[in-house]
Amino acid sequence: MSNDHELLAYVSLLETNKPYLMNVMRVPAMQTLLLYSQNIDTNADCTRLVCDSWLEVMFEEGDTAQNAVSAAIQLRKFWDKLLQTRLEAKLKTVDNELIARPRSIHLEKLLARKLAEFLNSDIRYAVRRVMAAEQQYIYIGPDREADSTGCTMFRADEQVQQHPVKGGYRITDYLTYNCLISNETASIVREFSGNMQRHWTCPYCNQDILVTVGERIEHEVKCQFEKAEKESASTSSSEAKSSSALTDLYHCDVCDKDYYLTKPEDTKTKEE
Repeated sequence: MSNDHELLAYVSLLETNKPYLMNVMRVPAMQTLLLYSQNIDTNADCTRLVCDSWLEVMFEEGDTAQNAVSAAIQLRKFWDKLLQTRLEAKLKTVDNELIARPRSIHLEKLLARKLAEFLNSDIRYAVRRVMAAEQQYIYIGPDREADSTGCTMFRADEQVQQHPVKGGYRITDYLTYNCLISNETASIVREFSGNMQRHWTCPYCNQDILVTVGERIEHEVKCQFEKAEKESASTSSSEAKSSSALTDLYHCDVCDKDYYLTKPEDTKTKEE
């Protein structure tokens, strides 16, 4: 657990023969994920968040986590409202634009102050990558009915709908509450994810087999080694053929033995 986890963010992508990230900067991990993730999934007390199905954020305390999620929701609402206000002002007449301008300035100042407070918040958390073997086991699914009482801390005045795939409840278009399995079950999944067998096709021998992560690595290393040996043997054979094409069979009458010699070696031997 720490409060100084960071991610790398970039402003633009330059694509030539290779893609290049332009204007790369370090940003606080938790705050950036809550503000910019397209999908945020939580457990019952929000101590576990999965952002865009591949980064997991874990908090020490439920109250701290809930405050962070609530603050992020409010900031994103202010952001959307400010953008909508500015777009509406551009589409309206000059008089309406003058009326909407003070409101836009107020929202901008409010957003700047709240955003600075959120980015400077001192919250201890952990970040890790969700492994591929875990992704199909981290959600409770639509068949199990999740507790919706915690939804009131985010949307007290509106009805929430259950997510049709993940389970849990959709608070906003990007936040799904209580769709993750419990922390105890998640720790078991993480512990045994390396021992789960999955169908995998080896890119070297094209064999379709059922393997764990360890067995896959072992098989792939073995296939790579065998492929390298075959390529080495093929290279040696080609060199031998190339060499034999330049030699002729020569029988020595003195020692009564056969030798493969090149023309200069044959001539030199005969002279001797």
